[in-house]
Amino acid sequence: MKTFGRSRLMIVAALLVGGLALFSSTASAVPVTGTVTLANDNGGGATASLTTIDFFPTSGNPGSPGFPNNGIITIGGSPTSGSFLPLIGTTGVMRDLNLAQQPVNSAFPLVAPNTLLPGEGVVLASFISFDANPDIVFDLNFIAPGSFSAASCLAAPAVGQVCSPVGSPFSLTNVAGGTPGDIDSTLSLSVGGFVRRISTGELTAFSGTYTTQSNDPFQVAVAAILSGGSVSNTYSGTFTATMLPVNNPVPEPATLLTLGIGGGLAALRRRRAKK
Repeated sequence: MKTFGRSRLMIVAALLVGGLALFSSTASAVPVTGTVTLANDNGGGATASLTTIDFFPTSGNPGSPGFPNNGIITIGGSPTSGSFLPLIGTTGVMRDLNLAQQPVNSAFPLVAPNTLLPGEGVVLASFISFDANPDIVFDLNFIAPGSFSAASCLAAPAVGQVCSPVGSPFSLTNVAGGTPGDIDSTLSLSVGGFVRRISTGELTAFSGTYTTQSNDPFQVAVAAILSGGSVSNTYSGTFTATMLPVNNPVPEPATLLTLGIGGGLAALRRRRAKK
């Protein structure tokens, strides 16, 4: 009887241990959801041209081996939420973009540094990564085109004008400056893709919008870019991760385009309201 009792106890203990391990594994499989706000690190920003978007300052982050082209970012507070709350106040890395390798309004080609990942297709993997949690990365697979036409891009500056240079991802708006007759401008850029939890392979969709503001009308920046030059400025970004639909696990580019442009226009309206 004692032998039988001991054996039964051992079996029960083994089942409990196995059950706890299964529960732990299941509990850890939590999809990444929520909103994260990003900004350039102190003294940083981004430089945009017709073909590239270069985030700076350049990161020497050892957590990003093989990523020589990237910039340091900081994770801000509200509206940061969900899975990203523990990251507030920490830093991360944002990879630079080359619009030949990551084209606007088109599927990315399978050329370096893009990679083909299961369930995602061709992406710029680890487009955004976080020092405080290397298990969460953003994989980019879509850059939305600018929301406007090019009709006013080189017109005489006036408040209320909008502009998207042909083929560019930029949406620009002229707004009233801080003094009478002064004209400032805002710029937004929308992107989409997947948030990936590396340890479990779980995916959620994300849409993100960058915004920046200049003390000059957008015609100044457009003229510089169209002549082969570039412009630099600080920026901020808001990225939201949402659960993928059960019956449609991979968002279509058109869906990402709608999400991205919606976020971009909302950001521009917020900028105008602050003015």
